[in-house]
Amino acid sequence: MLSGSYFRSRYRDYTGVWRNRIYDNRFMCNVEGGYKPNKNWEFSLRWTFAGGMPYTPYDMDASYAAHRGVLDESRINAERLPDYHSMRIRADRAFHFSNTNLILYLDIWNVYGRKNIFSYTWNEVENKMEEFKAWTNSTLPIFGLEYEF
Repeated sequence: MLSGSYFRSRYRDYTGVWRNRIYDNRFMCNVEGGYKPNKNWEFSLRWTFAGGMPYTPYDMDASYAAHRGVLDESRINAERLPDYHSMRIRADRAFHFSNTNLILYLDIWNVYGRKNIFSYTWNEVENKMEEFKAWTNSTLPIFGLEYEF
């Protein structure tokens, strides 16, 4: 299955200037598929890609002087984070009984360890801007057990 969207989400502020909304990624794409070689095994994959979200950059000179993050209000949502992408793969093994099923699975999130930036923050201790990474910054294996009746 392949899905994709292109969109634009904007608003006009009180001064009449058009600005990007926070979730204006512009485009999103998902590729999802699976393979079931027999009734006991199933393998699947999901890849997600999204354009970078808009953000308001810091006024760097004012931030350094204040020892805190000061947003550049003349550039509201004028910059974009890097594009986001991640892949998940999953393997399921089913055990069939007379009226029930037991399924063991291994689901691996962010297979290739992409370090997606979620936002930028200001480190007041070190007085500098830092990247705040999305929670799936490392490969995350998930083992599971499902019982169907």
